[in-house]
Formats: sequence, C-alpha cells, structure tokens
Amino acid sequence: MPDKTIELTQENNRVKDFDPYKVKSFGHYQVRQMIDKGGFAYVYQVWDTDLKDVMALKVPILPDMYPRKNGMKLSETLKKKFIEKEKEWQDLLQNALNEARNQFHMKHHAVVKVTGVEKIDGMWCIVMEYLKGGNLRDKLDREGSLPVKECLRHIRDLASALDYAHSEFIPPLRHPDEEPEQKPLLHYDIKPENILFDESGNVKLSDFGIARIMPALGANISKLVCSPPYAGPEQIKGEMNPISEIW
Repeated sequence: MPDKTIELTQENNRVKDFDPYKVKSFGHYQVRQMIDKGGFAYVYQVWDTDLKDVMALKVPILPDMYPRKNGMKLSETLKKKFIEKEKEWQDLLQNALNEARNQFHMKHHAVVKVTGVEKIDGMWCIVMEYLKGGNLRDKLDREGSLPVKECLRHIRDLASALDYAHSEFIPPLRHPDEEPEQKPLLHYDIKPENILFDESGNVKLSDFGIARIMPALGANISKLVCSPPYAGPEQIKGEMNPISEIW
C-alpha cells in the first residue's frame, strides 16, 4: 500500500480559482484542492493532520452577512435584511448537520461514508471518505457512453442503496432511550454529479443535502428543492414518494 504521506509531498497544495474562501486549511484539515461546488456547499480534498489521511470535507456556502460593528446604526430596512440573512445562515448550518446525521446512519456499501461532523469557525462541516474515481458526469464527459455490462452493475448497486434507504433506514435518535423506528429516506437528488466512483470503479451515492425522511406515503413537501432535469413527477408536484427516485 502506498504511503499517503509521501503522496502528499509530491503534490502542491492548491485551491481552485473559483474557491471563494481562498483558504489553506479548515481547523486541522489542510486543503489540497476543491473537488466540487454545489448549490449549497463546496467539497474539498483535505489532509487530516490528526489522523494522517486524505479525506473529503464538505463546507456550507454561507450567504452574505452584514458585519456587526459596535455602535453601528442600521436602518429598519437593513435590520430586516440582516435578520433574514441570519435566519438563512442558521437554517443552512442546521441542514448541514441534518445531512451529516442522515448520511452517517446510511450503512450501505454503495453510499459515501460520513466519518464525522465538526464545527469549524461556526460552520458545521461534514467529513467523508475521499473517493479517487471522481463522479459519473466527469466520467461520461471523458469516456462517453459506458458499456452495457458496466451500466447494469452500477444500476444494481445504486438500486440496492436506494432500496436500503426506502425500506431499512433508521433515522438518528433524538435521545439514547428512544426506540429505533424505520422510516423511508428519500435522496431526491439522483444525478450524475452525485454518483461517485472509488479507486476500484465501484459506484457510491453521495450528497444527501436535500434528502427527506418520509413521515407517510404521499405526504407533501413544504419547500421544493430539486435539480429539475432529474426530478420525478411526484417530486415536482411536492409529493413524497419513493417511486420518484427511479425517474
């Protein structure tokens, strides 16, 4: 097995040009490069200086905030905007924590493993295994259509992961004495960018950022968030239904 420490010394730490944070580290995680940018978060390849391993770190994209300054007087309009941004910020951080909890409790070989969650500079950041194979979108752009046999293997693994989410998922407990109860978890964002590959070419489902725990079949979604080209009819109509996942 290659020494990962040696591998790190052979590459320069770099942050892609579109990285707004322009940072070299988050806590004890040294940034090597940005590997993905979504609608709600950035994902970095990082070096965990404590555990001495390469990991993936998902960091929320924070909305613009008005700076708090001692003695600064704000108009009522500006105060209202500040309060709205503050709520947006808190909601985003809570969503990141919920995502980490749900994905951590997904015990399936075809789901990207969440190893922990840490609050860094006031942000809940999700620590995940790093997969070297990139995502399906990049693979299709690079190689074109995949062989039928390979497609069937990937579909089988992804279908197995979704079946687990729909029929075996146990949500995080609210307290240690609570009785575990199975409830369907809908990923709701199945698309090439969220299908990753490990170094052996096996697929793993990632990004549970808009996943929903379904209280009952046909329940309505209070706020529709989706990737329209890949959202099923039920999801577009605001209905919670596992059928939408195979769209």
